[in-house]
Amino acid sequence: MNASIQVKRGRQECMDKTTEMDIFIEKKKKSESTKQYLYRNLRKNIIYNRLKPGDFISEKNIAEVFAVSRTPIREAIGILVGEELLEVYPQRGTYVSKINMKRVREASFMRKLLEVEAAKKACEEFKKEDLFLLECNVNQQKFCLENNKLQEVLELDNQFHQIIFSKSGLKRVWQCMQGISADQERIRYLKLKDKFQWDRVLEEHYKIIEYLKEKDSVRIETAMENHITKIYGDAEIIRQKYPEYFEE
Repeated sequence: MNASIQVKRGRQECMDKTTEMDIFIEKKKKSESTKQYLYRNLRKNIIYNRLKPGDFISEKNIAEVFAVSRTPIREAIGILVGEELLEVYPQRGTYVSKINMKRVREASFMRKLLEVEAAKKACEEFKKEDLFLLECNVNQQKFCLENNKLQEVLELDNQFHQIIFSKSGLKRVWQCMQGISADQERIRYLKLKDKFQWDRVLEEHYKIIEYLKEKDSVRIETAMENHITKIYGDAEIIRQKYPEYFEE
């Protein structure tokens, strides 16, 4: 479902122009609280660039669009502030944060270490059904990319890496890593939006599966390290195209 939300766009010190912005709203799951429902929807709209870096977010407007009270909105905003996707300024309000290159570098450093170790562990732990899951996932990525279903591609890409962690007994490590990956997710969506080298990403995923099948821990270490390292190199290229979304 799509809805319109009012955002103020421009420099924070002179935001007098209000813009109607279409956002998408996914249905509330039975298992989630109102706070979790708001957090999930606001986060996805930030990651998928519906709510852009620098946008002013109105609690009043969110309450009207989602038909909820202010309390769960503030709780959801608090989580997103913790993930550094939102910033709250006293007397001015809440804004979507810019993509911070220092955070991207730190996340790339940590993610490379963890992803490489998870891939090596997967060489030992993975069963045939786990490999089948990965192959189905990448085939779906390819289909969605060819049909311009960009949000689905990004979600499947995340699931690809999540499967490697969870099927290797590292589910909680994956969950911890999500707290530092938000800026990288935004960069990856901008790459997708521009169709920037995403065919290369698919090829790298297929290679990772090949090495998992062969239980080749040496080659999979190199493949995963290169795969994650390229994220930061791509970030520099994306920053040149969208400088207004970034800060150092």
